[in-house]
Amino acid sequence: MDRALARRAFSLVTVAAFILVLSACHGVIGAPKTSDRVVFSIAWEAPVESLAASSRSMSQVGEGATLTAGLYDGATLLEESVVSLADGASEALVSFSAIPLGVPMTLAAKVDASSGLSLYEGSASFTVGLTGITQASLTMDRSPILVSVNALGQAYASNDGNTWLGPYATGLSVANSVSYANGRFIAVGKDGATNGLASSVLGKTWVKQNLDPSAVDLLWVSSAPDGSMMARGMDAGISYKFFHSSDGLSWSSPVSFTMVTVGPVWFDGAWIITSSNATGTRKSSDGLAWSAPVSAGGMYQVNALIGSGN
Repeated sequence: MDRALARRAFSLVTVAAFILVLSACHGVIGAPKTSDRVVFSIAWEAPVESLAASSRSMSQVGEGATLTAGLYDGATLLEESVVSLADGASEALVSFSAIPLGVPMTLAAKVDASSGLSLYEGSASFTVGLTGITQASLTMDRSPILVSVNALGQAYASNDGNTWLGPYATGLSVANSVSYANGRFIAVGKDGATNGLASSVLGKTWVKQNLDPSAVDLLWVSSAPDGSMMARGMDAGISYKFFHSSDGLSWSSPVSFTMVTVGPVWFDGAWIITSSNATGTRKSSDGLAWSAPVSAGGMYQVNALIGSGN
């Protein structure tokens, strides 16, 4: 599982939203003036046009999701509003009453899936003035999500790596590896006696497919910065199959090499695989055409590759 990649992919994408505040002033002489009512329109990314659950973007919330918005004066929570969201919602209205005028306030908002997994979170500071109308800008960040898979074909999801939700069935009898690209987690393993692959947006609901049946077991999957992915499968003996995909949904016919293989991983502009004794290191820019084997020499029983940079 590429946990660092999954965390970066979800946490670094920010979504602009706008808040329109409407208020009418009132108050009692000698007491702080407050607004009658403040309405916030909170939005996140627009939904992606798609009917397939497997193609749902992170910008679309699922059925049973909620928006929770809290109004704070410093560290003190003054009022909280919880709104149930329709499947695929991309905005919601929340309202608060009796907000002090001229006092710096903070609005904290988050969108949670029905499982409790956080999808979006953000905050904004503002002040309601005597004019009764003010505007502020809120940035909703996609929440970081980690997904792990196990030998029972189950998946778990977490926002922080400490509290995990699940298990969720992937549809695989065994899940060997998981990676993330193009808004989806991709898990590989076995589907009964054959190879299997499953995809999920949030790690809870999975859509399964099989690749070329000549690979009875998919052992590894990894992704590149451009969103392309590669999976490694194994046939009988030491015949290994390599599949490439530009989007995680459509996969190439396999390229085969007869050697105990480690990888593939993306490094410095190319996919890299090597044999367990590093005598058969190969590179490919597209996952289809591979270089002739090069011997690294001096290594034995290589179990893993990882790259830093690019």
